[in-house]
Amino acid sequence: GSVAIGAAAAASFGAVVAKPVMNTAKHEDQIRQVAITGEFAGTEQEAQLGATVRRNAQLFNQTTEDINKGLQVLVAEGVDARKAGDMSAILAKGATATRASFEDLAKMTANFDKVLGVKDMELAYSQVAKAGKLGSFEIKDMAKWFPNLGGMMKSLGVTGNEAVVSMASRLQIAKMTAGSSDEAANNLKNFLAKLTSPD
Repeated sequence: GSVAIGAAAAASFGAVVAKPVMNTAKHEDQIRQVAITGEFAGTEQEAQLGATVRRNAQLFNQTTEDINKGLQVLVAEGVDARKAGDMSAILAKGATATRASFEDLAKMTANFDKVLGVKDMELAYSQVAKAGKLGSFEIKDMAKWFPNLGGMMKSLGVTGNEAVVSMASRLQIAKMTAGSSDEAANNLKNFLAKLTSPD
């Protein structure tokens, strides 16, 4: 009896072990793709990034696959590999808290970094989260729309964390008179376009 139970336990343990091994192979393949995009394949940075993503997946209860999707966006948008590794924790934490997609969060983060020059990314996420709690324009919608609005804010001379607060609060105000989040964001986009037009 105990031998049979032992064999059954070993078989089920084998099944449990097999899945992470398969995921590990997929994870390494995805990290390689990110590294190729960022032109650091085969370097120490690639190995460090892989380890960082694994750690953050466990810490924030996310899959390495989802985090890697966000990383691919960050690196494709020109975010430095080391910075992207640091941002993977913020992405994972943000996705866990907001249920926004990794791709949208990554586009927003890249916009904060490359366009608006946000120095304190943790603070930017806190600012977005606070606005989402106080208003009715949700974070997942901000993640979707901020990349469209960031460049317009910059052309008005508003950058950094100030731009994040400004966009977040204006979207909350726009939502008060709009039927949906998309309509509110479009209204703000049109307003900013008028402010930045030559006439």
